[in-house]
Amino acid sequence: MAISHRSDLETAISLVVVGLIVTELAARARHHRDRASVEAEHLALIYEMTSLVASGVPASAVIERVRVVLITLLGLRDCRFESTPAGRRRATMRPDGEVGYGATLWAVNSMGLPSEASIFP
Repeated sequence: MAISHRSDLETAISLVVVGLIVTELAARARHHRDRASVEAEHLALIYEMTSLVASGVPASAVIERVRVVLITLLGLRDCRFESTPAGRRRATMRPDGEVGYGATLWAVNSMGLPSEASIFP
């Protein structure tokens, strides 16, 4: 490929620009496809849990399945269900995903998840 005229230069620049645009569109499409796949997996988990409840499976079996799913999904060491509030404050995950301890937000990015050692040094 030789660039000897102005039209050759314009064609080469046009090809590079179109190539960059197509590459960017492909990368965005891949990102959106991956995100949709993750969201579909989350939706399938919600459907599984609601199906368990609707089918009349004992509450203990539903709780155990949810516990296993949460440990896997969030990379937790352990988790448990408490039907009544404990006597002292506990760390909780709020609906927006923030971790709270009492009325304050816990700085998970800088302090990690709360534990007995981090709350009561």
